[in-house]
Amino acid sequence: MSRLKRIIALLLVLLISSVCLCGCMGHDEVASYYNKDEYLIIEFTRLNSYSNCLSLEDGDVLRCVITCEKGTVNLTVEDEDGEVIFSEEKISDENYDIEIPSDGTYYIKLTGKNSNGNAAFERIAANEIS
Repeated sequence: MSRLKRIIALLLVLLISSVCLCGCMGHDEVASYYNKDEYLIIEFTRLNSYSNCLSLEDGDVLRCVITCEKGTVNLTVEDEDGEVIFSEEKISDENYDIEIPSDGTYYIKLTGKNSNGNAAFERIAANEIS
């Protein structure tokens, strides 16, 4: 009889542990991101908010490609003084080329509500633009 109680106790512990672990998994927002000097790539699941930055120069173009498989996302690009240079809401599948007005660090902010998809931001240097 004590062996049966141990087996039941073990099964109960395993059940409680799996329920707790599954509950924690729902909070993932950004599955992965890759940040290099010239680009930023983000894959997200259940996105609520995400922010990162790139150093850009006057005359550069920030090329943005956003694909949202579930929900929509909002994009804001700000300079280092907090001035918004670009803002767009309810993006599902869009491409944008944003002209950079001056040298500096630019903050890329994505917000959504449990959105799934990916976003890529690439710096096109001013001397490469034809």
